[in-house]
Order: sequence, then structure tokens, then C-alpha cells
Amino acid sequence: MINIEPVKTAFLNITNAIDKHEYIRAVEFASIAINEIRNSLLFTALEHRAFALSQIGKLDVAINDAQEMIKLIPTSPKGYDRLGNLYSIQGKQQNVIDTYERALENILPNDQARIQLQQQQNIARKKYKKRIDFMTKLPPELADDILSELPQESKAICLHVSSNWRKCLLNCPKAWSSLKMDDDNLEDTVEITNILSYIAPHVKSLTIDTPKEAVWSQYLLHLTNGCFKNQVLKHITPDKIMSMTNAFWRMQFTLTHIKLYVLEESQPVLPIMDLLSICTNLITLEYFTTSPFSDIIGDSIMTLSGMHSHPLRCLNIESFDITKELIVPLLERCQELRVLCLDGCANDVLAYIGNKCPDLKWLSFNHEHEFDIKEVLCRNNNDEKLGLREMHAADAYGRYLHPIDALPIIEKYKQTLKILDISFDPNNDEDDDEQPPVITVAMNQTNWVQRHKYLKLENLQQLIFYVIEGDEDVSSIILNSVKGSTSLTKVTIIGSYDMVPIANTLSSLSSLETLRLGNQQNHSSIEEEDSIYQLFNKLSIGGRENANSTRLKKIQLDGCNCVTDHVLSAIGNVSTILDISLYSLQEITPTGIKNYFQKLDKVTKLDLHDMDIITNGILTVIGNNMTSLQNLILSELKHVTGDGIMNLIYKPTHNTLKYLEITSCPFVTEVVMIEYAGKINDVRIHVTPPAQDVF
Repeated sequence: MINIEPVKTAFLNITNAIDKHEYIRAVEFASIAINEIRNSLLFTALEHRAFALSQIGKLDVAINDAQEMIKLIPTSPKGYDRLGNLYSIQGKQQNVIDTYERALENILPNDQARIQLQQQQNIARKKYKKRIDFMTKLPPELADDILSELPQESKAICLHVSSNWRKCLLNCPKAWSSLKMDDDNLEDTVEITNILSYIAPHVKSLTIDTPKEAVWSQYLLHLTNGCFKNQVLKHITPDKIMSMTNAFWRMQFTLTHIKLYVLEESQPVLPIMDLLSICTNLITLEYFTTSPFSDIIGDSIMTLSGMHSHPLRCLNIESFDITKELIVPLLERCQELRVLCLDGCANDVLAYIGNKCPDLKWLSFNHEHEFDIKEVLCRNNNDEKLGLREMHAADAYGRYLHPIDALPIIEKYKQTLKILDISFDPNNDEDDDEQPPVITVAMNQTNWVQRHKYLKLENLQQLIFYVIEGDEDVSSIILNSVKGSTSLTKVTIIGSYDMVPIANTLSSLSSLETLRLGNQQNHSSIEEEDSIYQLFNKLSIGGRENANSTRLKKIQLDGCNCVTDHVLSAIGNVSTILDISLYSLQEITPTGIKNYFQKLDKVTKLDLHDMDIITNGILTVIGNNMTSLQNLILSELKHVTGDGIMNLIYKPTHNTLKYLEITSCPFVTEVVMIEYAGKINDVRIHVTPPAQDVF
């Protein structure tokens, strides 16, 4: 409740001052009243928000609100009471005791809340005395296991809990096996840097992502001592090069993984050939720079002339102007490569990779998607069978491959490829600033089509295919290569394309489980609409006649103008689909979408993005009919409000929802959802507000 007594007193003083023509004093009393009103309203709003935040587990934010309450009205016991309760939830009894001590010092002596605050302080003292220090009670092995699982920022805090905790932490090798220094939490970074001399021998994986000289100077000292085995080093500048080179010599037999981010102005750089000649047991090398490849490769003839094959298993390079003349000598010395990732490479290099890397299992070629290289290597490191398993080449961000460069390597590994992620452009050889691709086999358009038209990828499990206008020949080759496949389970086709041949191929895939279609065409023909309708109609009939004949579980449709109410109705009849994503579908009517949602009683996940026809009324239909829904994702929906979302959640028949994600919906904010948070028991809510315009 808002305390109106000070406001009433201020208004009485204003009236008396005006009656006495004391206008200066009237202004002073009015200013006091305005401040009282503002503070009282803000105080009450903070109190309610702190409570709501605590109910959804955002205790740190709630504590900030409680502290603001105390700043606004230091004499009110409510702010201290709220803050003490929040600390109590966190188990921080000393903070509770200190908070109530401050309260007793600041609230009025005759305030009736003093007795309650003293009682709560006594309870906190009793709890504090009964606390258990598990570091001294648990077996050392179990304490080490617990410490090793703590996040790094928590370890920094634990160093100050007690001398016992600090001793246990510093003597726990597992707790410091991985270390990351960055600017996200500078206080923790400085704290851990100060104890580096104790923990450096334990660190196996080191990441430095800060330009701060104070941090680098300490780590370069221990780098030179050869303490670390696995390194990720960013913000490398010229003054660090010499110290790092010396450190690599000290670690030449122990360093197995290194990831370098070298700034363009860093001269001299750390040449790749020099690194390999120094670190003879290196397994993974990742090198990222904005410099041309000729500046970072080093002298391959001088460095590797007497060098045997290097045991490198994973090579990841991001540069530009990576030509075959520069990269092939490196590949020839790394015969054991399992994973190869090249970004900024000339297309004609593809022709050499298959011959120079006999053990290669995974290839990323000019692909801008970021992969977890360590996880990729872990999957492929022990695979002794010959042949490429995954190929990710030239995504849809403007760097496409000519079929002449890409099809030969696909043909070479047609029996072993399991994942193919590729883009083609038969109309555009290379960017203007690059040399045209070298065609090693003299063949014109007709020749390469004839040579590869019988390509069959019989063991392919996943296809990601980016299609552009004018590539009907290569599209036909890829579609025919998987037609009738019994192994292909995941298909993604994105671009501008004719739906008819794609729908025909999809209808022949008996094991299809996941389908993503993204069509950028502005218009679609009747034939295209009919072909996609026939596809889903066949799947629905097959599912009714034989439960095992249709396996489709997940579908995403993005900007497909051939998806009309008629097609959507057929999709709704496919009873095996459990996960649905609808993005930017422009040809659907409100009636069509309502009829569709009425069929989805088995669907567990629904993702709606940029769909103007989605309103609060449509959400009501979802709540009434999708009784198995567990995950709901809503993004860029212009006509949805917080009330509409809460009406969906409160539906009596709708008690399965567990997760709700809201992104960039202009009429749904985090503040609005917090207002309802106390009424929601089991639904986890994540809200991301719309991005603000820069201009």
C-alpha cells in the first residue's frame, strides 16, 4: 500500500501557505509533495516487481529492485524486509543478518516493524551458526568433483569464502583444467590472474579473449614456462609474437590444440608452417586472420623440405586468397587430416583435396556457418574407414560453387557421404576480384551434365541444398541422386526453385523424417501447388493405411507461396508430424489457419514467425485444440498481445505447455509477462524485446 500520510501533510501545508500568501513556501511544499508521490509510486512498483521476479527465479534482478527500494526510502522497513527474504532464498545468511542490522539502524525507533526485523535477524543468526562447510566434511575426492563443476565466476568467489576453501581450490587440478579470460567479468579475470602461478600447471585448456596488457603479461610469462596444453588466443598483436613463439618452443612436445586470432596489423605473424615445425604433436590448429593467406602460410619449401608427415588431425583456416599453389604443399604434409575447414579458398582447390587428404572424413569449404570443430573431430577421429562422411560447401551468402568444381569430389565419395550441404551457381564462376576456376578436365556444359547425370548418393542421410535460378541441370543431378533413397532422413531445400521436381523427389523418400522448405519465389504456379498438395496427401494416406509407411515428424515451411489453405489442410492430415514451423507464409487465410490448427491435437512443438494472420483469436484456437503442445515459439507477430498469450496458457484443456519463447512481438514485453509470472506454475517463459532502430 502507498503511504499517503506524507502527501496529505504536504497538501495541508501547501493550502495553508497559499492562504497566507506565502508562495515561496507553497512552491517548496508542492515540490516535497511531488517527490513523495513519485517515490511512493516507484517504491510500490519496485516492491511488486521484486516479488514477481523472485517467483520466476530471477533473484539477482529482484535484489537490485529491493536495493533501489532502500535507496528511495531508507526509513521504510519494507525494502529491508524484501531484500532480507531474497538473500534468505539464496541461502546467504550473513547478508540477511547485515541487511536487518542496517534496517534497525535506519528505521524510526517507534516503528512497529522493529520487533519483526529483530526476530528475522535472530532466525538468520541461528541458521548461520548451523551452516555446514562441506569442504571440511566431504571426502576430498567428492569435494574436488563438486569444485570442478562450478562455473569459473563461482570459483573466483569461492577463493574468498575461507582459507580452507581457497586451499582446496588451489590444490584441485580438475577445477582448473579449463580457463577462459575475457572482458565479460573483468573482476573475476583479475582475481584468477593473481593466482595464476598456483594453477598454471593444472590448466590444460586456455582461452585469452581480452586485449588488456595486464592480463596478457601474466599469461605470456606462464606461456613461456610451457604450462598450457590447449590454447585459444585472441587479440594477438605484434608485441606478443616473440614471447608466444618462445612459449611454443617450450611446449613443442605437449601442445596439442591451438586456436589463434591474429589481427591484420600483427607483423610479423606466426606462420602456419613454422607452428607445425615447432609443435610436432599438434592435433588441432585453428587460425583466423584478416590477412591474405600468403602472409600467414610461411615458407613451405624451407620449413617442410626435410619434414615428415605431420600428425595434425584437424585444420581450420579463415583467411582469403587461399590458392592451390599455397595450400597444396601444406595438405601434402598433413596426410592424417580427418577434419578440414577452409574459408576464403579458391574453388579449384576442391579438385586436389580428395587426392591430398586420403583420411579426410569432414570438409567445410567456404562455408560461413560456425562449427564446433572439437566436437566434429571427436566424432571422426577414430573412424578408420576410408571416405568423406560430411561435406559443407559454399553456403547461401554469396559464394557459390560451379558444378564443374564440386561434382567430381561428390562423385568420388558417393558411397561414403552421409551429409551433403552445398550451393551451386553454374552461371557465375567467381567474384570479380578472384581468378576464374581452373577446369582440369575440358568439358563444356553438356559434358559435365552427361558425366554426372547418373550420380547416386545411396547412403546419404542428410541433404541441405541451396538452389538458385538457372541451375536446373545441377538441381536435376542432385535430386536424381537421392530419388528413391531409403537412407535419407533429413532434407533442407532453400532458394528460388520449381516445386514440381522437388515434390516428386520428396514423395519417393520412404525414410524422410525432417523436411525444411524455403522458397523465395514471388509467385507459384497451379502445377507447383498441386505437386506439393499431392506430396502431403500421399503422406497422410500412407500414414492412415500403414502406420510405418510415413515417418515425417518435423516440418518447416519458410516463404513458400505454393502453400495455400488447400495445401495446409493436406499437411494437417499427416498424423505423424509432431514439430511444425511456419515462417512468412503469405497465401494462408485466417479461415485456413484456424482449420489447420484444429487438426493438430498431437503436435508437441509449434514455431510461428512473421505471420501477419496470427492474432489473439488464432492463439485461442491453438489453446482450444493443440492439447499436446509443450513448446511454443512466437516471433515477429504484429497482432499478438500479452493478454492473448495468457488466454492461451490459461485454457483449461491446455495443461501440457512447458516452454514459451517470445521474440520481437511489439505488443508483448518482458514487463507485461512478469505481470502474469506469479500466476504461472509450470511454464518457462523467455522474452526478447524487438530490436531498437539505430536511426
